[in-house]
Amino acid sequence: SIGSVQPVLEAALGSWTNDSPGVPLVRHPGAVVPDGIHVYVKPFEPEAQAVIYLVRPAPSFGEPGFLEATAVTSLLGGDFTSRLNSVLRETKGYSYGIDASIANELPAGGGMMSISAPVQADRVGEALKDIVAGFGSLATVPVSDVELNRTVMSAATGNASVGETGGGLMGLVVSSEGMGMTPEQVQGLMEDIVALKLPDVQAEGRALAALDAAVVVIGGDPATLVPQLEAAGFKPEVLPAD
Repeated sequence: SIGSVQPVLEAALGSWTNDSPGVPLVRHPGAVVPDGIHVYVKPFEPEAQAVIYLVRPAPSFGEPGFLEATAVTSLLGGDFTSRLNSVLRETKGYSYGIDASIANELPAGGGMMSISAPVQADRVGEALKDIVAGFGSLATVPVSDVELNRTVMSAATGNASVGETGGGLMGLVVSSEGMGMTPEQVQGLMEDIVALKLPDVQAEGRALAALDAAVVVIGGDPATLVPQLEAAGFKPEVLPAD
C-alpha cells in the first residue's frame, strides 16, 4: 500500500535535491502515411517465416475516437480471438499469432495503428490479402456486441494491472510525462473504455476499414515474396539490402 511504501521512499529520497535542468523532452513527430497501399520488401536471407508489418493513420491519444479505435484495434488483431487471429492462426494456420496496437505517444493529428503478422514465407501474398480483407470486414460485418464486451473486459483488466509491478508503474510514469499528463489523468482516460457505446465503435470501425492510406513492410527473400505479392494484386517495391 502507499502507506507502507511512502515512508521508506521519504527516508531514502526525501532530502534529495538536484539543480540539473534535466534532459530536454523531445516528443515524437506525428506519423505521415501517403495515400494508397504501399508495399515494400526489405531483403533478408531466405527463412521459413516472414513478418508483415502494416501501419495506417488513426486517432491520436486523447483525440476524439481514440478509445473507440483502441477497441477496434484489439478486436481486429490484438486479442487472441480477434478477427485476424481467427483467420490467419486458427482457420489457415500460417501464423503463430497476430499483434495489433495503436500508438499512445504520438501528437494530435499524427496517430498510427499497426499490425504485426509473422507468417509462413510461402503464404505472404495470401496473408496480406487476408489482412486487407480483415480491415474491410469492419465495414461489411459491423462490430458486434460480443466483440466489444470481450475487448472492453480485456482492456479494463490490462489497465487495472498496470500498477501491479514496479516496471509497469515506472512505464506509466514515464509515458505519462512524455504525453504531458499525470499518471492519474492517463489512467482515468483509459478507464473510460468501459463506457464505450457499440454504435460509436462500429462507426470507428467503418472509418478504419478502408486502407486508403497504409504502408506495409515485409522482411524476407524478394525472390520468394515478390511473385506472391504480385499474384495477390499488390505492387511491391524492393528496398535496398543495406
